Amino acid sequence: MRRLVLILALLAAACSPRPPNDVALEPIIEGNVYDPAITPLPADEPISSGPISAAPITAAPITAAPITPAPISPAPAPAVRPARSDKERLVTAIQAEGCVLNATNSERVLQSLGISNERLGELGGELMKEGRVEVVPPAEFRLIDGPCAS
Repeated sequence: MRRLVLILALLAAACSPRPPNDVALEPIIEGNVYDPAITPLPADEPISSGPISAAPITAAPITAAPITPAPISPAPAPAVRPARSDKERLVTAIQAEGCVLNATNSERVLQSLGISNERLGELGGELMKEGRVEVVPPAEFRLIDGPCAS
């Protein structure tokens, strides 16, 4: 572990930037102000920014190109699912209850669907006429079609 720490410390020291050898760094002390008379620039590296001229820059007049907006296509209409009937919602709820509607889960199903006992009787009668449910005594509806078919 100590070797690893030593190796990492050496790598960090080797990778850290170092000042060039030919530049003498002066410590900054309070009141130290740069004075070009005291610290002249090296003669072999004059500062130049290129030719300087007082001639104004002229350009052609600026004209704006007309902006043509892109045609806007109407957003596609959202897919509208037809409203599911109470009977379809009841079948889905019974499937979620293991394909059986009985005394233990009927209140939960009725509350989730927001229907009354009378409406449940009507829907149950319709499902029985269609042959989609069977009545198991004493009081149980069992779906026998679709995913509940045995």
